[in-house]
Amino acid sequence: MTKKQRNWIVWATLLLAALNTCTVLAQGQEKIKVAVLELEVLNVAATVSPTIAESLRDYLRTNSQLEVMGRELMTQILQEKAPEMTSPFTEDDEILQVGRVIGVSKVIAGTVGKFGEVFDITLKLFDTETGESTRSSKSATGSLSDFMRTALREAAEELFPALPQTLDISGYIRTADGIGLPNVVIRTSDGQYSGVTDSQGFYRLTLPNGWSGTLRPNLADYRFAPPEHSYTDLSSALSEENFTAT
Repeated sequence: MTKKQRNWIVWATLLLAALNTCTVLAQGQEKIKVAVLELEVLNVAATVSPTIAESLRDYLRTNSQLEVMGRELMTQILQEKAPEMTSPFTEDDEILQVGRVIGVSKVIAGTVGKFGEVFDITLKLFDTETGESTRSSKSATGSLSDFMRTALREAAEELFPALPQTLDISGYIRTADGIGLPNVVIRTSDGQYSGVTDSQGFYRLTLPNGWSGTLRPNLADYRFAPPEHSYTDLSSALSEENFTAT
């Protein structure tokens, strides 16, 4: 092996290492790690707290920017690393300590109470690196399910602004000669969403954020390449999702 070849191998190795490092860093920044602690209850049965906390976790998971830790994993880590720490956690220093022990960058705690027919909730979002916190308080009248559907979500959205509820996928369906093909039906694999190409072969579908499935075109006497486009946890609008008809 010549000296020049050896130098190329060294440079290639260094380049690959740098690319891998960049990839790891990018992946590490993709999602914010969040934990939800069980809430302190006032004039509400203690059994309500884990129900509300789990509902809050489920709602936060609809935000593709967040990685929400499950209750079982959180409990397991605490038992292994800090068995002396037990729920509920009410003091700010204690809440921050929990977040740091379980390895998340954000931790949510708070209180929920019922006064007459009104549910009140106060959520506090703590940054485990800076120690800073943000507060959100909401109220709702009605049943527990009404409360979780309204006030709980509103409080969560103040802490983590909601992502767009819908996203567009668009593209063209053209023949091999590049001519737009009208009247092609585009339908999702679950059958819930569909559209039709216009005179230029253009289509646009509006889908829920986080949607997973496939898009398939259909028109009698035609075949399409690719036969479908597949998506998992759709998190951004997409264009140029094209098909060729033959």
